[in-house]
Amino acid sequence: MPYQLKIQNNASYSRDCHFCNQRNCIKHCPVPFTESLTILDMLQKVGVEDNTSYYGINGPKGNRDFILNIVWHPDFTKFLDKHLSASNKCEQKGQATNSKTNKKITLSDCMNEFKKSEILDEQNMWYCNKCKEHVQAIKKLEIYKAPPIIIINLKRFKQGKARFVMFGGSSMGSKNDEEVEFPVNGFDLGKHVLGSYVSKENMIYDCYAVSNHFGGMGGGHYTAFAKNEDKWYEFDDSRVSRIPDNSVESTVVSSAAYNIFYRRRDWHENNIKNGVDFDKLEEKPDLSFLENDKK
Repeated sequence: MPYQLKIQNNASYSRDCHFCNQRNCIKHCPVPFTESLTILDMLQKVGVEDNTSYYGINGPKGNRDFILNIVWHPDFTKFLDKHLSASNKCEQKGQATNSKTNKKITLSDCMNEFKKSEILDEQNMWYCNKCKEHVQAIKKLEIYKAPPIIIINLKRFKQGKARFVMFGGSSMGSKNDEEVEFPVNGFDLGKHVLGSYVSKENMIYDCYAVSNHFGGMGGGHYTAFAKNEDKWYEFDDSRVSRIPDNSVESTVVSSAAYNIFYRRRDWHENNIKNGVDFDKLEEKPDLSFLENDKK
């Protein structure tokens, strides 16, 4: 046999092993090989069926917890390690090849995914006014009219199911750090807008800011890129640095991009042409009229 089963139980040195009833097995009791003895027989022998305590806080019952270890023969271990090492190298090589051949994700791909039809699951059924029942309806989102300022949020965070709630735990999740390529200038949103007025208007948008997130679900750090007077800057807490013109796109477009801010080109140019000074716009709106209404 290339391996041997050993029971590691929680019996103290002053108590006999629950499996062999001896004290010299030192918590690693070898399980004899026999066709008549199954894993279920071993569980019943040590009393797991009535073992209601996992942490051993309800008297002797908890002391019957045990771990079943598989101990491989040394010669077989060498062969197994060599095999796993070779398999790991092949897997890494395959991943490297796939990473080179995989198509990069673009912002247009994300917009197309956003517009795809989705069948609601049983947890989000829709009430139909005609049949008077909750049904698994088909949901489809479309952009009918686009505003002059559009903020695109990349769905990087996925909430997981709640775990270990009885022990005070919380739900777990994951973050997607895949890089999404997006145009810094000249994003044609007209391809993704449904309204009939699109053909009559210029739907070209330019990026003017990006917020970034570094880290995972448990915590992280935020930075930002923003454009001011045709120059790009990086904001990292209290530090502000200028981004060289020849490296704007390679810096701004990254896997950390979380929110992308676009403004319509002709709308922005018309505002500048009409003399709108964005630097003099009030940061806080004038709410004095509310005070006058109270009097």
